[in-house]
Amino acid sequence: MDKQKNIFISYSSNDQDKVGILKELIKIKNGLNPIVIADKREAQKPLTDKVIDGIEKSEIVVPIITSRSIHTQWMNQEIGYSLALSRKVTAIVERELLDDLKGFIHKQVDLPYNFSRSNNSDEENKGFESACILLVNDILFSKEKSMTLPNLADKHMNKIKEKVEREKLESEKERMLNSQEIVTIANQAVDNELLPYVHEQKDKWNQIIGKNVPYETSPNDPNGIILNLRGFALSFVWRQPHRNSIESAKLTVSLWDGRMSFIQFRYPIEDRPDIINEMKCQPYLDDELRFKWNNSTELMDSKQVVDVVFEWLAEVF
Repeated sequence: MDKQKNIFISYSSNDQDKVGILKELIKIKNGLNPIVIADKREAQKPLTDKVIDGIEKSEIVVPIITSRSIHTQWMNQEIGYSLALSRKVTAIVERELLDDLKGFIHKQVDLPYNFSRSNNSDEENKGFESACILLVNDILFSKEKSMTLPNLADKHMNKIKEKVEREKLESEKERMLNSQEIVTIANQAVDNELLPYVHEQKDKWNQIIGKNVPYETSPNDPNGIILNLRGFALSFVWRQPHRNSIESAKLTVSLWDGRMSFIQFRYPIEDRPDIINEMKCQPYLDDELRFKWNNSTELMDSKQVVDVVFEWLAEVF
């Protein structure tokens, strides 16, 4: 059996009727397979990934360009990404728009598949169907009436690829920040990065002051460590009120004037030592999806957070 030729249909949701016409015409032809993203339901998979996968699996991309879709950002990006991958892009265009087209698809490009706009939707769709039949037959018999990318500069192609990758990362970042995954990453950062580095710094202070620094740990809620030395205390406290969510979760690091313990966190504020300095951080991801602590002014890794607190101590010690 011959391998099917995948045809990605790029469209606006305002043109669903035309998508249906083109899809059915493609389906009845042996050897052709329409890809319509709205038909491909995959749980937990971002829309951007579905579009990218669909274009990459296709040999031909067919944008349906109408007065209702010409300014659609998604379609413009799909066309640009398709060209960046050197896919054949063959548009079906509303004839009245030919003089207004700019960018990748314009009137200087051969656009034989077009139809007329009409106030009568049945009449307009009939003309659209005729253009689709011509297009599908040309594809089936491998007639070269598509636009390729020999004249686009590499620099422009790279910009398109970078934009697509950036949007893909942003989509993945949003997904992770709203899932159990960020909770797991935050807990690992506390246990495997922040607390071990606090102990490492504590050992250095042991050498500076010539004796072991008293400390107290708590593995539960709150999870953290408190160091007491010479009238001051450092606390690193991680609280996660909701087990499966980072809502209200925060890392609080503090420098206290006086001795501090985890029991005292249950006391009223006025019964605790005075806070000399404090910083509250929330779990976050940077643009490269690396875990960071967000203190509302900057993103920091666990080592940087610990260094800041010991700098506070050095200033008052």
